[in-house]
Amino acid sequence: MSFLLDPLALFLIGYIAAKINYFTLIFDDHVQSRGHLRRNLLLVGAAVTSIFVLYSSLLYLDLIFFPWPLPKWFDGTAWMLDSGLPLGISRSNATDIAASIIFLSYPFWYYLGTKLGLTSKVSVNQRIRERDRIVTQLVRAAFPRGGAIPPSGEDVNAAKGAISLF
Repeated sequence: MSFLLDPLALFLIGYIAAKINYFTLIFDDHVQSRGHLRRNLLLVGAAVTSIFVLYSSLLYLDLIFFPWPLPKWFDGTAWMLDSGLPLGISRSNATDIAASIIFLSYPFWYYLGTKLGLTSKVSVNQRIRERDRIVTQLVRAAFPRGGAIPPSGEDVNAAKGAISLF
């Protein structure tokens, strides 16, 4: 994409992947699979980071164009360096070195997002309490008191029914 947008995008993807990992852990009955989930998080990170590095380096080397609605406005290098802003940065030896350093930092941004999104270890009791809390909040949001369905979810104890399914 660009040197201004890639780190933020990798950070957000890492954060979302960590949250998906967390919800998988909370709603999975096999707590011992935590290491397996973290390995999957690492594999997703390697794939996402590789795609970003490959696509961005191809853009930077002008081998492909950014699929912008008006693609002839920016070549790949201009898009990577300027991100559509009128900065006027052109490719030189200094920008090549800076680009290499930025490409090497891509795994760090994903890692930082996952570290922010991951929570500490979860015991069985914590997992059950957290799962129950999430389900209760979802039921309260779906069936508010005095909402479209006259007896609310709390009136018919819908949260307890949903929790008993687990």
